[in-house]
Amino acid sequence: MTAPEFPIIYWRDEATKASDSTYDTVEKLLALKSAQCLVFDTKAKQLEHILENGGGDDPVTNEPALNPVGQITVSKQQGRSAVPTLTLEGNCDHIEKAWRNQLRGFSRKAQVEPQYHKRGIIGVYIPASSVLDDFSLDPTNEIGYTMALPTFDWFTPATIVPFRVNLSMGVLALT
Repeated sequence: MTAPEFPIIYWRDEATKASDSTYDTVEKLLALKSAQCLVFDTKAKQLEHILENGGGDDPVTNEPALNPVGQITVSKQQGRSAVPTLTLEGNCDHIEKAWRNQLRGFSRKAQVEPQYHKRGIIGVYIPASSVLDDFSLDPTNEIGYTMALPTFDWFTPATIVPFRVNLSMGVLALT
């Protein structure tokens, strides 16, 4: 099988985990379980922007306190962990209703599985031919993404519907 030349967001479950030789590649998952794959393969469905956030905010908590005479003291607490996120943005044609519903369905699934995909069921595939292939991530028991509800931003009479999907990484040990 040849690798797809287009980006894919997909989900795995106990039956389609990457350690199963039937589904161990995105190509096999796409061929055998296409309903688990959301492809960006035409002008009507394009992934145009990837934003990686290495953790959002400062991993230090600020605790301001106001004393009775009006002075402010700010205490600092180290130790809050940053959560890596990936935001995917693009456009789809207004007639791609089934595709948008499939994307919504991904976010409405249980996002973790207690037996194998404990960190998240969502994976991202970026073709090796892309300069951005380092954003690919296949969910396992040690790493995966969870997906928030997608955002669609359409104004009539436009025929293009911009979308945004936020993914949060779950990982056994972030180093």
